[in-house]
Amino acid sequence: MLGKLFKHEMKSYRFTMGITFLVALVFTVCSKVMCMLPYQGEAKNIIQMICFFSVYYGIMFVTVVAQILIVIRFYSTTVGDRGYLTWTLPAKTSEILWSKALAGGIWYGISLLVVIFCYAFFLVGDYWTEELDVYGEMLGMFSELFRMIDSELAGGVILAVCLYVITCIVWSFASFMVIYMCIAIGQLFGKWRIIASIGAYLLFMFLVQIMAIVAVFVFTVIGVGVMEQIEIDNPIVILNIVLVIVDLIGIVGYVGLFAITNSIFKKHLNLE
Repeated sequence: MLGKLFKHEMKSYRFTMGITFLVALVFTVCSKVMCMLPYQGEAKNIIQMICFFSVYYGIMFVTVVAQILIVIRFYSTTVGDRGYLTWTLPAKTSEILWSKALAGGIWYGISLLVVIFCYAFFLVGDYWTEELDVYGEMLGMFSELFRMIDSELAGGVILAVCLYVITCIVWSFASFMVIYMCIAIGQLFGKWRIIASIGAYLLFMFLVQIMAIVAVFVFTVIGVGVMEQIEIDNPIVILNIVLVIVDLIGIVGYVGLFAITNSIFKKHLNLE
C-alpha cells in the first residue's frame, strides 16, 4: 500500500511543480539572452547586472514555492477538506505519513537541482563583463582549491562532500517533518488548530535556536579538548567528525518527529 500511496503523491505534484520549474527555466533563458545581446559600453554592464540580480533572487523563489506547495498539499489532504478521503484509505497512519514525507522531500530535492541547473546555465559563457564574470571566478577558485589539496587528503575531501550532501538531505526532510508535526499538534486544539499549529512552529523553532547555540558552545569546548588529547591536526578529519555528528542528530530528530506526528494523527485526529 505504501508504494501505491507514494506513487499517487509523486503524481499529485507533477502539474504545479512542472509549471513552477518551467517558469524558472523560461525566465533563466530569457535573462541569458538579454545578457548575450551586443550592448556597448556602460549599457552592457547595467543590463547584465540587472539580469544577474533578477535571476539570482528570482530563481531562489523556486524552492520557496516548492515548500509552500508541499505544505499546502499535506495540510489539505490530512486535516483539510480532503482529509476524510485520506484517512478512510485502507492504509496505516504511518504509511500515509511516509508517502507524503518521501514525495515532498523528493520534489523539494528536485527543486534544488532545478535551481542549481538554472544558475549554472545562466552563468556559463564568456560574454560577461569583467565585473560580473562570476563563472570564471568560480572556476578559478575551485581550480586553486583542488591544487591546494594534497593527494593524501583527497579521500577525506570526497568523504566530506558526501557527508555534506547527506546532511543537506537529512535536514531538508527534517525541516518538513517539523511542519508536519506542528500541523498534527494543531489537531489537539479543536477549532484553534491553525493558530495552534503556527504557535507550535514558532515555539519549536525558538527552542531549536536556543538548543543550537548551547550545542555549538558545548561541542566547541569539549571538541577542542578532545582534539588536543588525541592530537588530530587534520581539519578535514575534524570536519568529517562534525558532519557525522550532525547527520546522526538529524536522523534521530527525524525519527522522533515522525513518531510524534504519527502518534497524534493516529490517536487524536480531529477533522471537525
